[in-house]
Amino acid sequence: MPGHAGSQTPIQLEYTTREAAQLVGLTARALRYYHQVGLLPEGRRGPGGQRIYTREQILMLLRIVRLSEMGLSLEEVADVLGGPPGTHRAEVILVSLDRALADRVGVIQAQRRVIRELLTTGSPVIKRGG
Repeated sequence: MPGHAGSQTPIQLEYTTREAAQLVGLTARALRYYHQVGLLPEGRRGPGGQRIYTREQILMLLRIVRLSEMGLSLEEVADVLGGPPGTHRAEVILVSLDRALADRVGVIQAQRRVIRELLTTGSPVIKRGG
């Protein structure tokens, strides 16, 4: 029953370029660039000539965006997503990314310790090199 309090909106299965880009937080131009560099297969053409993207393509796009946000270059993203699981290059990239993220976590934790110290005593305890 449409409009019934217990009814759920059906999940959308296809998206236009604009909808797909908005859904993952990109511009349509960035999405088209991903096609140009071979990261994302182009969507099929709809009746009006617009590109149409499936749920699977949206999931791939989300993976691309997430890996980019974590610091991988588009070339590295392509290596991680394009090769078979467990390939050496993809593994090296992911291990390197994990180390870089761990380093960033360490820096943030040290900054938070200084802030806590400032809040509790008014003077920071700053240790160099550790």
